[in-house]
Amino acid sequence: MSFKRFEEYHPHRFMEFDEARIYIEDMLKDPQMTQEAVDYMVHHRQYHFLLKNLISQFYQGGGNRQLFDYIFSKLSECPRRNEDLQLYIQILDAPNNLLRDSFLGYLRSCADKLYPFILDMLKSSEAEKRRIAVCILRYLPKEEVEEVILEHARGEEDTRVIEEVLKYLEIYISEGNVDCLHFLKDKFPEFEERISRIIQNL
Repeated sequence: MSFKRFEEYHPHRFMEFDEARIYIEDMLKDPQMTQEAVDYMVHHRQYHFLLKNLISQFYQGGGNRQLFDYIFSKLSECPRRNEDLQLYIQILDAPNNLLRDSFLGYLRSCADKLYPFILDMLKSSEAEKRRIAVCILRYLPKEEVEEVILEHARGEEDTRVIEEVLKYLEIYISEGNVDCLHFLKDKFPEFEERISRIIQNL
């Protein structure tokens, strides 16, 4: 999914932080006012406050896709401060599927700006984070990630991650992938037929 950027200028309803924070600390209080408050927070770069409240209210569940997509669509600068990146990790760990899925759309739209963060995910001890990292890397230009993907694939043990690697290779197939494909076919015989088809498409 890609997010529409909301670039058009319009005057902010709120003039002071304390006026806007009411609708961030309770995002379901009034949907229209919450959107205005989100606009205020982004305009004033209050990313940490915005994301922290998003997590505190919807980590376990609740909320709606429209709200989550609106918030992430406004983060067009893709905040990269360490404290913001730590909140990203919390969102990835959230049991709330709606929140997490919307956030993954945001990560894909920011893949180029958050490249170091995504590479760190690829080194995670958690297979699910590695799987997500490979999935997101498909949205970057091939030359930036091919070597990283192939190098990682040789040491990967989880079949769910390898499945994402194969999706990548199916898209970005090249002669340079052949050795890695043969290696993966030997290491993961359950994917032998699929890998053979990829090789035939060279």
